[in-house]
Amino acid sequence: MKILYVTRELPYGMAEAHILPEIASHHAAGWDVWIAQLRRTRLAHDRASELLKKTFDEPLCSAHIVFSALREALRRPAKVASLLAELRHSGTFKNLMQNMAAFPKALWLARVIRDNDFNHVHVHWAGAPTTLAAVGAILADVPYSMTSHRYDIAQKNMLPWKSGHARFVRVIDRSGADEFFAALDHKGRRPTVLHVGVEIPKSMAPLRPGQLDPLRIILGARFVEKKGHIYLFEGIAAAGKSKVNVELDLFGDGPLEQRLRDSVRLLGISDRIRFRGVASHEALLSALRSGAYDVATLPSVTGVDGDKEGIPVFLMEAMAAGIPVLTTPNGGILELAGDDGAYIVPERDSASIGEALVKLANDEHLRVRLSTGGRARVEADFEVERNISRLRELILTAQCAS
Repeated sequence: MKILYVTRELPYGMAEAHILPEIASHHAAGWDVWIAQLRRTRLAHDRASELLKKTFDEPLCSAHIVFSALREALRRPAKVASLLAELRHSGTFKNLMQNMAAFPKALWLARVIRDNDFNHVHVHWAGAPTTLAAVGAILADVPYSMTSHRYDIAQKNMLPWKSGHARFVRVIDRSGADEFFAALDHKGRRPTVLHVGVEIPKSMAPLRPGQLDPLRIILGARFVEKKGHIYLFEGIAAAGKSKVNVELDLFGDGPLEQRLRDSVRLLGISDRIRFRGVASHEALLSALRSGAYDVATLPSVTGVDGDKEGIPVFLMEAMAAGIPVLTTPNGGILELAGDDGAYIVPERDSASIGEALVKLANDEHLRVRLSTGGRARVEADFEVERNISRLRELILTAQCAS
């Protein structure tokens, strides 16, 4: 099977590390997997140079893209015009602009798919990346499928049209499936729920015994509203008033970084918060498995724009490593962390976070229970090979149907 993966930016950037185990699993199964990304950012993954060898590496727009788009338009003018007309259903002006920007590259992609004899196209993210993949695959007469996550569902970017032409739609959690189906007005096919998976290390990270001073915690996430950093900072300050010292390492970057740094300073906890910057997926995995941290946390909230979590890979990786997790019930998190898989506190509740940190610092048995319970949840439903084998079955079924 020769398959093209369309991504938002992988092998560039940091936001799509969850796709790496998926591609690796396909390679191990003997599939020939290539990548075409919507846009370029900076190279960050340790495996980026390896991935680039099998990437059709073009920017969103270039002279080559424009020339290829014109050739494809001249080759099938009526079909191209028909697909371009579909963009009027983009829903919002922002969606329309993103789709228009992706359209010339989609025409280029059609030629790439056709000239390289791809059997199937699979795309992550239901927004502009699926516009790119769907138009390219339709013009090349090759079947495509799509994986939708969470914020991309809320964008409502031509979801009925895209899902109607796709051989199947995969979503990564049950609440996401409900939201996607609602966006279709409960018509057509319901999306297939298939979790993102992670590799489970053979051994668990060692846990420190007894009462902990300081409690060492880790958070790996973009500095954006839905990650809830500010509530964690306030919780750390509250725990300090109860004589519990907490040290936090933050991995990531994002538009709110300076505001968060200012908040740390105003709360008087600068000596306890370390901004570690962006780390590769491999480096973050190494940190999680090292035994250097007592707790992993992600205090996610629903953003003012409605953005919420799917099932965060950071939490999956931490639980697989056996690190106790502190989080909220945002989005699809309970699907991962429910049933004693994590310590759950309400969203936007700094006081509850502070209380949880005090308990986690003082209660070794609680930490051990969360460690074993979290790893068991991942082993049961989020092991990468089991989930990606099912994805391959769906793709093969779609291929037979075509």
